[in-house]
Amino acid sequence: ERWDKAFAFLKNSDLEKLELKRHEIDGNNVYAPVSEYMTKNEEDARYEAHLKYIDIQYVITGKELIGVAPVSDRKDMLEAYNEANDIMFMTVNTITNLKASPDRFFIFFPDDIHRPGLKDGENSLVRKVVVKVKVD
Repeated sequence: ERWDKAFAFLKNSDLEKLELKRHEIDGNNVYAPVSEYMTKNEEDARYEAHLKYIDIQYVITGKELIGVAPVSDRKDMLEAYNEANDIMFMTVNTITNLKASPDRFFIFFPDDIHRPGLKDGENSLVRKVVVKVKVD
């Protein structure tokens, strides 16, 4: 049911016109923050992971690279898990960067480490929605 609500939101919303804010879909079970930002250089971005939520990340406009790694590839913790924000930061042993643009989306489960917002060539403006789907 949560997945249905998440994908219905993506399918039925005019994503380019969504306000830059948190969009309520099903309370804390499913919600979707929309943000706009300049992409970063690799040294300015950190790998992150979540425990309570799955991320469905979709670049509405622009392009970026997203670094991905399995949780088994974690090297050092940079910041311990913050339960209030459902996030932790770490380094990884192997770097794999994937292209993110309006023709694809990414789903990150709690065992997927990811580093969004990397520049793909030049730094550029990205508009993105991240649908957060509660795990339990």
